[in-house]
Amino acid sequence: MTEEELKGLLDNYIDDSQNAYRDTDNEIQKAVSYYLGKPFGNEVTGKSSVVDRSVASAIDGALPQLLKIFTQSVDVVEFTPQSDGDAAVAEDVTQYVNHIFNKDNDGAILMHNWFWDALVNKVGIISARWDDAEEQITEEYQGLSEDELTMLTNDEGIKILEQEELVQPTYANNEEGRPELDENGQAIVQESVVMYNVKVEKTTSKGRVKIENVSTAEFMIDRHADCIKDARFVAQRKMLTRSELVAMGFDKDIVAELTTDDEIGLNIEGLQFNPVNEVNNVDPSQELIALYECYIDIGEEDGMAKKHRICYASKQILSDEEIDYVPFYSICPFPVPHTFYGQSMADRTMELQFIKSVSYTHLTLPTNREV
Repeated sequence: MTEEELKGLLDNYIDDSQNAYRDTDNEIQKAVSYYLGKPFGNEVTGKSSVVDRSVASAIDGALPQLLKIFTQSVDVVEFTPQSDGDAAVAEDVTQYVNHIFNKDNDGAILMHNWFWDALVNKVGIISARWDDAEEQITEEYQGLSEDELTMLTNDEGIKILEQEELVQPTYANNEEGRPELDENGQAIVQESVVMYNVKVEKTTSKGRVKIENVSTAEFMIDRHADCIKDARFVAQRKMLTRSELVAMGFDKDIVAELTTDDEIGLNIEGLQFNPVNEVNNVDPSQELIALYECYIDIGEEDGMAKKHRICYASKQILSDEEIDYVPFYSICPFPVPHTFYGQSMADRTMELQFIKSVSYTHLTLPTNREV
């Protein structure tokens, strides 16, 4: 498959998944509006405009009960030994995985948002992957000998930014401990010692398992799929600045040529990002770019398909690598067979909230009130 054919395939999958999600997105925005208790738009002057909060009550009541299952004990997950001699290994793995979830990541917040998305937005989605993060810090060293400088520069994570060489003479002393003088009355230099002052940038690895909540509005999946594992196409659309893309390892010259996408932006109040680049940003490094992290099946010459991870932005393929897993995981409170998006708790309580709210409109409010 040529690069142009691959770009066309990605565009087709992206457009098709967006079109398939459009009706679901309308239902999700409606559910969020009901959860927040927003007016329906059918209010009548002089009548009650109270909005019932049945949806919020149901969700806020169920959420603590779900969280309690996983947070009331020390371990979120526990591995059990499968054969004799596995007990110690199972215990170590249990402690390690729970450390990753609760210490390296904010497990309680992740789980809260995961369940909330499922109860309101039909599905909750998280991603779990290895993050090859690095940290750069600047340090200064003074008075280093040549051997100490060599040891410092031999470190692969050290980059010298500035270097100053200082020559410090050592004078010969007489028996009285005073400097010996030559015929001109100048102190006699016995030897010179070279010292170095350096400023370095130290890069240290911060690689770890990174777990993040994924907004349903950012998530894409093949319309024919009913689960992530078997989907031919899965993607996450993220809005990232040019500087963030460079930090991810993409070529800065290619990133500089990427175009901003003003059509990509979601405006669910308080929950999603607003339309992008609406601020006149004079700093190009802070312009937002739509990055599609795609996981797609691509056929090989032997007729078999292999999974590829492709980073795609502004009609440009930034990276393409073969991969053996998809880092997204989903839950749904009320699955519907043969479809990915099932039903949420909000779907099952919105009608009740509407009926109760409408019944309140039959109450006539007094026009004059005494305080």
